[in-house]
Amino acid sequence: IVVARIRRGGAADRSGLIHVGDELREVNGIPVEDKRPEEVIQILAQSLGAITFKIIPSIKEETPSKEGKMFIKALFDYDPNEDKAIPCKEAGLAFKKGDFLQIMSQDDATWWQAKHEGDANPRAGLIPSKHFQERRLALRRPEILVQPLKVSNRKSSGFRRSFRLSRKDKKTNKSMYECKKSDQYDTADVPTYEEVTPYRRQTHEKYRLVVLVGPVGVGLNELKRKLLISDTQHYGVTVP
Repeated sequence: IVVARIRRGGAADRSGLIHVGDELREVNGIPVEDKRPEEVIQILAQSLGAITFKIIPSIKEETPSKEGKMFIKALFDYDPNEDKAIPCKEAGLAFKKGDFLQIMSQDDATWWQAKHEGDANPRAGLIPSKHFQERRLALRRPEILVQPLKVSNRKSSGFRRSFRLSRKDKKTNKSMYECKKSDQYDTADVPTYEEVTPYRRQTHEKYRLVVLVGPVGVGLNELKRKLLISDTQHYGVTVP
């Protein structure tokens, strides 16, 4: 049995003694070379007090785990018990649309490790990565089938042109969603996560932060100017 993943914040991660790639040989003196992972879990569940492992360290050296600094807002509901692709349902982290999550590890390109923002429990859970979730949601989109309509001969040429354009657009969209890595795929409108930055106003702070966000040309400068004019006592700009 080889260690495939270390959950951030768990006992193994905090001890720093077990690493990805280590080979497990014994648990509390019981050989586990010919046992399945389910049998090893049963041994651990029945153990009382301290648990000892006999392992063969992996050759690969890992950097010490660090506290995750990336925060995201979930744009969909997720239940690991309903996800057939997750490697371990018990290790999954359930969340609702609008929840804020702190990403603890992105070592796995398919499954990130995260926890709810502000949760006192240091142990992280598995969630689908942004790329993996976008790809499988895009592939689930139903294809729009174009049914030919009966038209008169006078307008048949125009209809054939429209029909060809529809088939071309359909083919383009299908290739975009089936493509694993492409600029078109990256811009697909598939809601997954939105990266955010936590802001906590301290009780002693006199001013409250107001952020105006938007693309170029929508009038942000004009809106800022009107706010400053409307109430000079409450609105101001930062001093470089």
